Amino acid sequence: MTDLLFQNNSYIRQFQSRIKKTITLPNGNVGVVLEHTAFYPEGGGQPSDKGQINGIPVNDVYSEGSDIIHVMSDLPQAGAVEAAIDWSRRFDHMQQHSGQHILSATCHELFGAATVGFHLGAQSSQIDLDLPGFTDEQMNAAEQLSNEMLYGNKAVRIHQATQATLHEYPLRKQPAKDFAAIRLIEIEGIDCCPCGGTHVAATGEIGMIKIRSWERKNNAIRLDFVCGYRALADYQYKNLLIKELSGRLSAPGPQLLSTLDKLFNKADETNRQLAAARQELNVQLAGNLYRQTEPKKGIKIIVYQLLNSSPADVAGLAKQLVSSPATVALLAGVADDNSKVHLVFSCSPDLNINMGPILKAALPLIEGKGGGNGSSAQGGGSSVKHTADALELARQAVIQLL
Repeated sequence: MTDLLFQNNSYIRQFQSRIKKTITLPNGNVGVVLEHTAFYPEGGGQPSDKGQINGIPVNDVYSEGSDIIHVMSDLPQAGAVEAAIDWSRRFDHMQQHSGQHILSATCHELFGAATVGFHLGAQSSQIDLDLPGFTDEQMNAAEQLSNEMLYGNKAVRIHQATQATLHEYPLRKQPAKDFAAIRLIEIEGIDCCPCGGTHVAATGEIGMIKIRSWERKNNAIRLDFVCGYRALADYQYKNLLIKELSGRLSAPGPQLLSTLDKLFNKADETNRQLAAARQELNVQLAGNLYRQTEPKKGIKIIVYQLLNSSPADVAGLAKQLVSSPATVALLAGVADDNSKVHLVFSCSPDLNINMGPILKAALPLIEGKGGGNGSSAQGGGSSVKHTADALELARQAVIQLL
C-alpha cells in the first residue's frame, strides 16, 4: 500500500521515498511503486500529476488497488529516490478543482442543482448539473456569487471522517458508497463534500471563476469554466482579440457589435446583388450555349466547364439550361484554387434519361463521390486534370441512349 502524501498536504513539491517494486507495462514503459508519494493519480475527474523521479520524467500516474503506479520511460536506480512534482500543473489543478467545488455549491444554493459530473480538462473544465433548463441570467448569477465567495478568502480544510463522525459535517452530498473512512473537503461556510483531489488552502488562491459557456448535454446542463491563471489567460486572449478587431474595424470596443452589424448588412446586400448578377449571367450564358450547340436527334447535349466556380454556380447554370425542352446539360465547375471539380448532369423534364448511372460512371475519373437519379445528379472529386475526360464519357453515354 502506497502512503498518499497529497491527501493531507497538496503543497508538497519535493519528497524522498524508496522504490517498493517495479512493473513492466505493455507499451514498454515501466511502472514504479514508491513507499509514499505526493503524485496524485488520475481519478475523480482530475488528471494525474506529472514530474520527475531521480530526474526521469513521470508521464502518468494511476492507482491499481492500494498501489500508486508512476509511469516512466526509464527505471530509476533502486533504493532511495528524489521526486519532484510539476508544480505549475499541480497548482493549476488545485485552482480548477477548488473552483469547481465553489461553483457546484453555488449552483446548489441558487437553483437546487446537484452536480452529476465533473471533468478537469487541459484548457477548461466542465460540470454537469441536474437541471431541466438554464438561462444566461442564471449563468451570470452563479458566476457572480461564486466570485463573491472567493473574495472572502475562506479556509479550505481536509477532514478524515468515519461512519460514526460523518454526521458532524455539513455535507452538500452524501458519499456514493459504503466506507470505513472517507476524506472530506470543507470550504468554510460554503461547501463540504467527499473528495480525493488536491485543493488550495484558501479560496483567495483560486483567483477568479469564469463561466465561459453552457449547453444542454444529454439530460443535464453542462457549464464550461476556467479558474485562476486559466481565467487570466482567457481574459488576456479575449482582450487582445478585441483590441485587434477594434484596430481592424476602426471602432472602439463598445461599438464593435454595431459596426459588425453594419458590415454584415452590407455584405448581405452585396450577396443579394451578386446573386442577381449571377442569375443574369447564367441566363445569358445559357442562351449562348443553347444557341451554339447543334442538336443530335433533336436533343441538345450541352457540355461546358466553368472555372473559378462553386457547386452552386454549376447547379444554377444547369437549372437554367434544362429549363429549355429537349436539353441535356453536362457541366463541370473547377474551384478557385484548382483543387476540386464539381459535376452536375441534368436533363429537361421532357426527356426520359436517368442521369444517376451516367454520373456514377464518370465519378471514378475525378476520384469523386456523389449521386442522384432521374433528371439530375451531381458530385465532386479532386482529380481536376481528368475533368474533360469525365465530361466526354458522359456525353458519349448520353448519345448511346438517344
